[in-house]
Amino acid sequence: MNPRLVAFGLIMSASVALATRGPPNTVVYPGDPIALRVNFAAFTRSEVVAAGGREGPGRGVERLVRRALLLQEARALKMESGLPGDPEQRAEAFLDNFFAAETVCNGFSPSALAEQYSRMKPRWVHGPLVTVDDLLYVCGSTGDPDELACRRAAHSLAELSWAPIAAEVRSVDELAILQAVQVTHPLAVVERSFEIDERDPERRFLASQPDGRGFVETGLFGARLRVIARRRGAQNRGLEDPGVRHEVEAELCASHRKRAKEDYVRSIAAVARIEIVKGVLPDPSEFQIGPTRP
Repeated sequence: MNPRLVAFGLIMSASVALATRGPPNTVVYPGDPIALRVNFAAFTRSEVVAAGGREGPGRGVERLVRRALLLQEARALKMESGLPGDPEQRAEAFLDNFFAAETVCNGFSPSALAEQYSRMKPRWVHGPLVTVDDLLYVCGSTGDPDELACRRAAHSLAELSWAPIAAEVRSVDELAILQAVQVTHPLAVVERSFEIDERDPERRFLASQPDGRGFVETGLFGARLRVIARRRGAQNRGLEDPGVRHEVEAELCASHRKRAKEDYVRSIAAVARIEIVKGVLPDPSEFQIGPTRP
């Protein structure tokens, strides 16, 4: 049995019982046998495979275990009324309702608000800002075998294709169009904000450029077609500002709810009986398995 199939049980500290029906991947089962049990819920091989999709049966086990545990909790707590019909949406809706903002976020201490504000402070305390949208042709690090050739290609594209039309490029949507028609090298559209500092040549140059008019830059990084998207003046707003306080409380509430949900799922998994039947699930190597999500 591939260890990825029991990852969820290990991560959640669940009590995983493996059926001993023979060595993994050697027993042939007719039809569509039971492959996973979560307390009194049972799932067939095809259900696990379908739940995992391209990410493989290991991910299917994780999804079905989470869903089954949450639906069992909803039933036990008599909180099924008004939930969606789809099982996965139903499970997550129960979790949202159980940890409603009105319950979890019913007042934060001044110290908690101050700590959260300090993490978010750059939003409201800064000098003049300029936000730029970049169409990037990025090459590798200096010294890479193909870096010099890439840089030459980037500079050539910028000079021959971008420079003649740069002044007519007005927005990120037009950058996206140029990105779509470039097929010889992958391009990226990125938005970044900079605090204007007259001591920094690059930022001083940005401050001097007109809004909504593209310009080309080349360098060791490759090349970029850049558009000034917007500007913001300097700010110095504290927790006494109602708008700032509202954003701080909303961010703090979201993080508290997320942590509460994760702790809750771990706690119910830790006392659940989760059984993955040996030999029933296919080897994950038979599937195109993508990166697993946290």
